[in-house]
Amino acid sequence: MEKKNLMDLNCRQFIMLLSSNDPVPGGGGAAAFGGALGAALANMVSSLTVGKQKYADVHGSGAERC
Repeated sequence: MEKKNLMDLNCRQFIMLLSSNDPVPGGGGAAAFGGALGAALANMVSSLTVGKQKYADVHGSGAERC
């Protein structure tokens, strides 16, 4: 595979490179990708709940409710 900046790879390219015998990306790159996916999912969930009338009783920061 042609050498590229890791940030310019799509998911399939990143996985193919990760499965190759190249030393980079390694475990740290895979962990960062997994963390980015987790953060994206957390953002999705918060976007689906923040500002909805159904959740108005728990709206606000945790510090305000304590």
